[in-house]
Amino acid sequence: MSSYDKKWLRLPKFLSRVGIYSEWILSLPIPKLRLEITLTEFRDPIVRGTAPTLATGRKWTPATAVPRAKSALRHCDVVGHVQLGKRGFGLGAVTPLWQQASVTERQKMVVEEVRRQEETVRHARAIALAKQGRWMNWESVEKRKLTWSEIWGMESNRLSFIIRATYDVLPSPINLQLWFGKDPSCTLCTVTATFKHISVGCRTSLTQGRYTWRHNQVLRCLAEKIESKIKSINAQPFMNQEERQYSSAFVWEGDKPRTSPSTSLKVARDWQMQVDLDQRQIFPTEIVRTTLRPDRVLRSNSQKFVYVTELMVPWEEAIEEAFERKTLRYANLPAEAEDRGWEIKVCPVEVAYPVVFAAIFVCGIGGTFHYGYSVSVMTSPSVFIKELVKQTCVQRYGLSLEPWQLSLIWSFTVSIFCIGGLLGSLAAGSLASKFGRKRCLLLNNFVAILGSVLMLLSKTAMSFEMIMAGRFFFGINSGASLAVYPMYVMEIAPRKLKGIVGMFIGSFMSLGKFSGQLLGISELLGTEKLWPWLLGFIGFTGLFQLITLFFLPESPSFLLLDRGDQRTCEKALKQLWGNKDYSREIEEMLEEKAALQSVRSYSVLELIQNKTIRWQLITVAVTFTSVQLCGINAVYFYSFDVFRAAGIPEEKLRYAALGTGLCEFSTVVFCFMIINRTGKTALLFRGYAGMSVTLVFLTITLYLQSQVSWMPYCSMVLIFLCIVFFAIGPVGVTPSLPGELFAQPFRSAAYTISCSLNWLVLFVVGMVFPILVEKLDYFCFLIFLFSCFICGLYMKFNVPEIKNKTPLEIAAEFDKKHCKPKREDVTEKYANRIISYETKL
Repeated sequence: MSSYDKKWLRLPKFLSRVGIYSEWILSLPIPKLRLEITLTEFRDPIVRGTAPTLATGRKWTPATAVPRAKSALRHCDVVGHVQLGKRGFGLGAVTPLWQQASVTERQKMVVEEVRRQEETVRHARAIALAKQGRWMNWESVEKRKLTWSEIWGMESNRLSFIIRATYDVLPSPINLQLWFGKDPSCTLCTVTATFKHISVGCRTSLTQGRYTWRHNQVLRCLAEKIESKIKSINAQPFMNQEERQYSSAFVWEGDKPRTSPSTSLKVARDWQMQVDLDQRQIFPTEIVRTTLRPDRVLRSNSQKFVYVTELMVPWEEAIEEAFERKTLRYANLPAEAEDRGWEIKVCPVEVAYPVVFAAIFVCGIGGTFHYGYSVSVMTSPSVFIKELVKQTCVQRYGLSLEPWQLSLIWSFTVSIFCIGGLLGSLAAGSLASKFGRKRCLLLNNFVAILGSVLMLLSKTAMSFEMIMAGRFFFGINSGASLAVYPMYVMEIAPRKLKGIVGMFIGSFMSLGKFSGQLLGISELLGTEKLWPWLLGFIGFTGLFQLITLFFLPESPSFLLLDRGDQRTCEKALKQLWGNKDYSREIEEMLEEKAALQSVRSYSVLELIQNKTIRWQLITVAVTFTSVQLCGINAVYFYSFDVFRAAGIPEEKLRYAALGTGLCEFSTVVFCFMIINRTGKTALLFRGYAGMSVTLVFLTITLYLQSQVSWMPYCSMVLIFLCIVFFAIGPVGVTPSLPGELFAQPFRSAAYTISCSLNWLVLFVVGMVFPILVEKLDYFCFLIFLFSCFICGLYMKFNVPEIKNKTPLEIAAEFDKKHCKPKREDVTEKYANRIISYETKL
């Protein structure tokens, strides 16, 4: 809750000074420790004894705080230091003794001790208050900050309920007794009815099933997933230890053998599961006799092993307490089962709801989806748009267009999309750095909605210029989305999911292409009456993203590294990844933040001039150029001729074209299952290598198509095969490369360069491709073959594998691969610029 909310709501004054700070952060609006160090360094006793009045209204004397901290540290030399957190496990630096510490270490020890004492006083003060201190129970809840937009958008009385629930002043029976002397007992049971009791603690409500709906929904979902996994394991042939030792698997050249994660589920093939969904679960009596009813029992009779799972959906402030309670409930069960020869493992499970994939979907459906849709949607209504152009010119100017004039207007209408895309990608980098990734996406949706309105009104207004303007705005929207959406999703994703998340970028692009083809058929929107709705469909997806983006957080990496907002960054992490402890991630990012104080975002020119990341920049330029020069547009262009030669009727060609879009989309989805095992560099090499070979044979089959009757069918197979290779490598991997190759300060400029190259090459291909087809016919594939071959060789011999690696590690791999002679100098220079601020989100 911000200070403006507190002033407006007339909340207790101390809350605005104490309640907005979390643990280990001082509750004062000025840097008290810096003041303490500065004043205690003065030799003048008058200055040392000064007690400055702070903004909180109370006085604080550094001369008394420092001796108190020193006394506590000397006392710890006698009784010993309490090691907290990682230090308690021997993972961190041990606190030195006061007598043995140096001057610098003593200064740090005093700072930490003063901080600890102040935090203790703050907590004690808050807890001592009966009602005003109730906010202390919610310090770990991430959704306690309210903005003005959220306040005005709330339902009636909702804000009042939130505040009164936080301070425990709702009219619960226990409060009614304090206020009016009424009976404090629960109406369903005889227990004193506090707010917590009414919400989650009433036994009668639990028996009646008032608390179990959400619990059972989560349990049912988990049970379905586990049941599917068990069936697949039970269906596999059983291999003993000796057979597994001598078994072999196929490994691609240059890859490492894949080892599946070890799990005790694979040691048996007779797993059975019981789930307590109907509240009638009886624990298997052959294992142990008990009245306990766990939520799930998974057992193997051959191994005599049992997994007992208890699902927890507790009160927010009592998660650890619920975990201990569930564990203690089944504490005696393993010992009782051991007497009968069974082994039991108890697993309390607390289910979180991370919104990473929701954010990926929301941003993708309004991001790269727009690019793919705009590329493919113009094919279906082309006849109706050309007719509108001719009618407009006749009615407005009395001019009948020549075929070449109509073709010129149509080409400009299609190509202006690339001009808008170039402008959008050039502006996206600076906007994302200045306003943030989320706000840039929000602003970008207004551009899509504006273009959609122009498209919807173009037929009514009899204006083909509105279609041109709409395409231009769609280009700006797509250009900005191609730059900002990959940047956003790569920053919000955990490190282990970056490979999969990167594939979502290409997936939504392919989904957009397929959707444009699907909605363009005559049974849906591809008719003379509905084609404006077909062109304006992007506006609805943009409106969907505009509404849903308000519920998603900003990129944690941007919040901490660019804005320096640690608290909001931590809240964003919890909202994205679940309400867990992310102290390790926060600690790593704080170290990077400390080294980033003097580091700013690099411009495009500075990125080009920086020699430490030259190979990364070349890699991005090669891949983003090749993805447009690989010949996929030519493949789609000649697919109609191939389908006609194969005997497909003219009215069915559009449905055959749907197969090409569906093939690309399904292949990209398939890449989700292999990217973490194969690697991105390997996928790019195999994709371009496969396309090179396929284009060679496709040129031959097209040349022989008129001479051999069965050759068109071979061409059809090669077309689909070429699309498969295109989806495996270029589409699935390329869009996310800048986010993985470049660190935070270079990322915006890297996306600007890569997307600008993409749009420039797409515009050139769109203008030159008709000429190539006219002059070279199907031999134009040889030009695209050369581009695929060069890019494949580059990926094979110049780019290391980037799977699950940080930008610093990738830079080291580039240096190693290209044999830089003075590694020490490069490391020192690079460390000053990148190693300090590389984030492991």
